[in-house]
Amino acid sequence: MAIEWDAIGQPRFDRVVEALVHRLYDATATVHAVNGRGGDGGIDIDVRQGSRLRIYQLKYYLDGFPTSGRGRRSSIKKSFERAIDHDPYEWVLVVPCTLSTGEREFVDSLAGDRPVQIKIMGRTELDDRLAVHSDLEASFTREHLYEYARTYNRERDLLMGGTADLSARVHALGGVVDDVDPHWTLDFARQGDTVIQTLRAKHPRAQQVSPVTIRLKGRTQALDADLSTLLERTIGFGAAEELVLPPEAVEQLSITGPEWLSQQLSNVRVIWRREPRDIPAGTEAEVAFLTEPGTVAASYRGTLTDIGQGDTGRCLVLDVDGASLQLLMPHDQDAASQLNYSLSIAGKDTGTALRAIGLYKRLLGGGSFQISVDGHTVGRGLRPAAMPQQTGKTSSASVRSSSTWSTSSGTASSSSRYLQSSPPANESFCGWPADSWTASA
Repeated sequence: MAIEWDAIGQPRFDRVVEALVHRLYDATATVHAVNGRGGDGGIDIDVRQGSRLRIYQLKYYLDGFPTSGRGRRSSIKKSFERAIDHDPYEWVLVVPCTLSTGEREFVDSLAGDRPVQIKIMGRTELDDRLAVHSDLEASFTREHLYEYARTYNRERDLLMGGTADLSARVHALGGVVDDVDPHWTLDFARQGDTVIQTLRAKHPRAQQVSPVTIRLKGRTQALDADLSTLLERTIGFGAAEELVLPPEAVEQLSITGPEWLSQQLSNVRVIWRREPRDIPAGTEAEVAFLTEPGTVAASYRGTLTDIGQGDTGRCLVLDVDGASLQLLMPHDQDAASQLNYSLSIAGKDTGTALRAIGLYKRLLGGGSFQISVDGHTVGRGLRPAAMPQQTGKTSSASVRSSSTWSTSSGTASSSSRYLQSSPPANESFCGWPADSWTASA
């Protein structure tokens, strides 16, 4: 909506022009708006670019300055003469109207034989300039619209009450979204130019009575080895790590469920991150190394920090003296499992660091082991001794050779047989249910 120059009055006209000139020259020059209460010296706005000075003179003459204009032409001439004392290379007269030919000729004649360029910025150029800088136009038309908005009790739409109105509008919009579906709603947020929508269940049985399924179909050739391995851990085993798939790797993202939510997207960047499970604080876990007869040779106590599940298998994460063990257990008990281990002793006391290093050496040494949570065995196996070139982190998922990967396949297996484990058959092992959303790779 263009600014109604006839209705804004001189003070707001001055503010609009000052803001526009700042926007035009701030990046390349110094802009200074002059307070004319003590006499402006023929300058309303000066723009300095090195040694060059450009002077803007603002006149709120809605109907121009004809010869019968009650001293308007003499006022313009006096302003110009005072400005010339500052030796500008350009003088610009700004008016909120379209000038006649005679009025333009009058302004052009002011220079005489003096080396100064004279320009006129009239209504058309003001409108054109503000159209380019539409945010300025919007900010100044907002107050004018407020009068109309108040008439229709819509002043809150313009946020005339500040942040309190913003909160009220967001809350009201949230209420509209909540009314769309009895089982699901969307939480939303704005970050810069991005609007984030988060699906949230209204009650614990939402997934049962109104299932929502997210499926990914991607292009394997667009994945490097590290991204393929991460894909296997996060979607195949449900590890709570962030997976970022570039648009070229996503052939299709499908969301099925209620009609208002269902959609298919392509050529999109996908950030996949499972929410960490709410594991009871202090849930005990233990890694025990066994001798051949099954006697415990050494054990290391820690805590369970996360569990997850995907189409390929389950993920179990333990913290043992600051070291992290990630056990990936396929649903197929004949398939190879993976044990990933990471260690950082920075900031640890001597005793904790020694225990963590001891666990690391035990893992490198190989042998039989079992992992227990709350006294229940959740995994056991035989790990061969590490080869000389191997280091702390073991096992890696295989990269698929097919041209695409899909959430419906669930057929990937590990090529690494560093350990054989026998996970329990119960789908809700350790008392925590499997993930409610379905997604696999």
